[in-house]
Amino acid sequence: AHEIRNPLAAIRYSAQLLAESRTMDSTDQRMVEIINNHCIRLNEIIENILQLSRRERSRPETLDLGHWVQDFVAEYSQGNDLGVDSLRAIATGTVAMAALADPQQLQQVVWNLVQNALRYGRLPGEPARVMVVARQGEHGVPILEVIDRGPGIVPKVAAQIFEPFYTTHEYGTGLGLYLARQMSEANQAALEYVRVAGGGSCFRLTLTPAQMRKRTGEDDINE
Repeated sequence: AHEIRNPLAAIRYSAQLLAESRTMDSTDQRMVEIINNHCIRLNEIIENILQLSRRERSRPETLDLGHWVQDFVAEYSQGNDLGVDSLRAIATGTVAMAALADPQQLQQVVWNLVQNALRYGRLPGEPARVMVVARQGEHGVPILEVIDRGPGIVPKVAAQIFEPFYTTHEYGTGLGLYLARQMSEANQAALEYVRVAGGGSCFRLTLTPAQMRKRTGEDDINE
């Protein structure tokens, strides 16, 4: 990685110095901007590949999924400027959703899904509205969903979004969702895309159930 990152850093630094020149015309400035953007993209690809190569074996713990999504949204909202966008945590049901998962790896998966939802899951001219939902599926299986109210993903694209290096965005790496699914499978969880009726997208993570215990009411946090 260092053999690639070091010359890449030199290229980006040189481009930044060129951008400070007052003698460049608009065409040259655009060329420098392109160099900078692609340096950033290459660096993201390198980081994603490093994550894949050094991925540690999962260390599953019993998590209360309802509490976990609340803590996740609170932490994400504190560490990121959402502006006019909204991010909400919702936990439904009267029984605690006990799931088996490595908390650090689950954090990485959901962080990736939420970032994508906030970036792409919006209608033109409107703020993003994203929900992180914890609920029970059939037979008490714990389910975590990241839902947005954007335009959704067309079926042809949806069929390929988990493939490595597949992206429809100019500066996307095409590795984020691939890594998210790989990490999910390492935790015996299934990650899938579900189109939302009426518009929007849902990335559904079906987790391995653990011991259940009683829970009261419904928790809903607005951030």
